[in-house]
Amino acid sequence: MEKNPKARSNPKALATLDGYRRGLVNSLTANLQQFGFEKVAKVETLQEIIEEMGEDDKTSGRRQE
Repeated sequence: MEKNPKARSNPKALATLDGYRRGLVNSLTANLQQFGFEKVAKVETLQEIIEEMGEDDKTSGRRQE
């Protein structure tokens, strides 16, 4: 990507790179799970939780009294 900036606009090149990455990630994940490592859940900050609650209030159209 650094040597060929035009590759960013080429869907075939991006798909090929994604295929390499997916295989590597899946293999690494499987090997780590064999040794007892698990995926870490995404930790949300308090600010993110509050923002989500505010978005839910706006989309529901209800007033909370």
